[in-house]
Amino acid sequence: MNSKEYNNSIIDWISGIIKEKYVLRKSEYETFEAFLTLNAYFITFEFDQNTINQKYVQSEDRAPIGSIEMKQFSNIYNMMCRENFGRNYNKIPDEAKPLAVACIDANGSRYWRELGDVENVHIHSIWIMDVDGVAP
Repeated sequence: MNSKEYNNSIIDWISGIIKEKYVLRKSEYETFEAFLTLNAYFITFEFDQNTINQKYVQSEDRAPIGSIEMKQFSNIYNMMCRENFGRNYNKIPDEAKPLAVACIDANGSRYWRELGDVENVHIHSIWIMDVDGVAP
């Protein structure tokens, strides 16, 4: 699979997940575009590398690139669910929770072959939720 085919398959996968949420949660005459306008957010998370490395990495161990950032993203998602659904948010059906698709990125990753050290690892994410932070 070449990079164009790979990119298209990722786009199709993300579109499919969002369309499933649309079918489940749309109002009677709401178009897909209107649903996205009201409920979709594109959020980029950047992390202070020194702070999160101190929090998660013991001694001289090195975590795989992006693993600490994804763990931090998961913590943010769980905090948001707990805030909106209470302590037992993990018992709430997944359909009621916000949809979040997260992808790791780093400066210069478009030209990965020429990239030296990985710098500024960050997360681009798409969230489907209403303005209160819960699933639409």
